[in-house]
Amino acid sequence: MAAANLLIVSDLHFGEELLPGASVERRHAVELGAAAFREFLRYHTVRRRDGRIWRLVIAGDLFDFMSVVISATRDRPAKSADERRFGLGRGVQPGVERMRRICEARCSPSSAGSPPPATGSTSSSATMTSSCSPPTWSAS
Repeated sequence: MAAANLLIVSDLHFGEELLPGASVERRHAVELGAAAFREFLRYHTVRRRDGRIWRLVIAGDLFDFMSVVISATRDRPAKSADERRFGLGRGVQPGVERMRRICEARCSPSSAGSPPPATGSTSSSATMTSSCSPPTWSAS
């Protein structure tokens, strides 16, 4: 099997637009990045180089979990003064909630679209497929 071609991305910061008080310019910048990323994926989904598949490498900061604030609730109370002030801390459950909110924001009617479905011309260790209701993750 021939080695895959590499597509390397980083620093898209999806979720940064969800930061309370995010400016219109910040939200617009994230949407421009999202639109460019969608087009980048669409382009490479239908094109191969030297007959080899593409492997998507996420080099970091694709999602900006720190910008997604999850307020405490009766079911998930704050455990510290910082959590009461800045939202729930880090961990598996808050991380899953943050990812859900980022995905919802990317699939909202105001978003310019969703990523293309996975096809045989791309490859990654995890593939996200989404019809914007709700995303599912599968190992490949």
